[in-house]
Amino acid sequence: MRETITILIFSLFVINLFGQADSTYWDNGTTLKSIYHYKMVDGKNVKDGQFFKFHINGKERQVGQYLDGEKYGTWLNFSPTRKLLSTYNYRNGELNGSYTIYNNKNVIEKGYYKNGLLDGYYEVYYEGGKLKERISYKGGKQEGTANLFYPNGNLQMLVQMRGDSIFGSYKFYHENGKLKEETIRYGTKNVDYYKRYHKNGKLQQHYLYNKNHEIEGVYLTYHENGKPEIVATYEANNPVGKWTEFHSNEVLEVDGQYNENGKKIGVWKTYYNNEALNSKGEYVEDIFEGEWIIYYNNGQKKQVGAYKNGQAQGEFTFFYPNGIVAKKGNYTNDKEDGLWKYFQTDGTLYMTGEMKEGLYHGFIKFYNPDGSVKREGKFENGEKIN
Repeated sequence: MRETITILIFSLFVINLFGQADSTYWDNGTTLKSIYHYKMVDGKNVKDGQFFKFHINGKERQVGQYLDGEKYGTWLNFSPTRKLLSTYNYRNGELNGSYTIYNNKNVIEKGYYKNGLLDGYYEVYYEGGKLKERISYKGGKQEGTANLFYPNGNLQMLVQMRGDSIFGSYKFYHENGKLKEETIRYGTKNVDYYKRYHKNGKLQQHYLYNKNHEIEGVYLTYHENGKPEIVATYEANNPVGKWTEFHSNEVLEVDGQYNENGKKIGVWKTYYNNEALNSKGEYVEDIFEGEWIIYYNNGQKKQVGAYKNGQAQGEFTFFYPNGIVAKKGNYTNDKEDGLWKYFQTDGTLYMTGEMKEGLYHGFIKFYNPDGSVKREGKFENGEKIN
């Protein structure tokens, strides 16, 4: 900083001796705001030579020079406390050469310009000084390698760029340094293959792309312990044929079928990790159809009811884990309708309620253990009226 101040004083001295200079002042009329050197061209002042700008406290804010009215050479920017904020290089009024931006003496960004466009490596740093990103530019566009880094210094991303678009290898990493994702990408489209990995380095997901950049062929995912999670087949981005999923202990979790259009069809079953049936029902083109039964992991039924065109219709019964009915009533177009009954875990009726389009509408009654009415109220469209 002392060197900078020395240069500034010397430059002012040179201006006063050898050139024409003009200045502006802050509103107080005494504190310099700027000083610039100029020459006369066709009767007009053209900036040429050293240029200085000052903060209100009198400290230099910007130091640079002009050549024939255009910014030229190295330009420095300072904070009100004389801390260097940035350096830029110009030629013919355009950014040309290296530039650096600082924060408390630490470099937070730097790069290189050629004829006003980024050209070469562009780098950004974390506050602690570690590299955050490094991107290669050519003619103002990202070209070549682009890297991102975690605060711990480990690589986060490594991709190949062409004309501001991803073109080639595309890799992401976990913060622990293990590979997270990899593929080949041209622009926004992945080609050839895609792989994803767990933090422990084991493969998590793997599939292939066809020439139209669509997922095609065997589709596999894995649990963190390396055991299979999903086994399926894709055609043109759609799952087709058998679809199976497994728990991490290799017990079957989901068993179903897709048609050629990627829609769920036929009977689908799900299972608990103790091999007990979790649910069973049918799909027609991704829509619930017919009876669906849901089970507790002890084998007892949890819910029984039927669907039509994807909506609950008719009587539904819900059970406690001990097999006793918890509640039952009717659905119309996926909403509770008519009289619903609610029971204690020992099967004793404790409440009845009349429903309309999913809202209480009519009488709600609570019962004593002997079956007598304990209290009651009347509702209308979900609002109590007495």
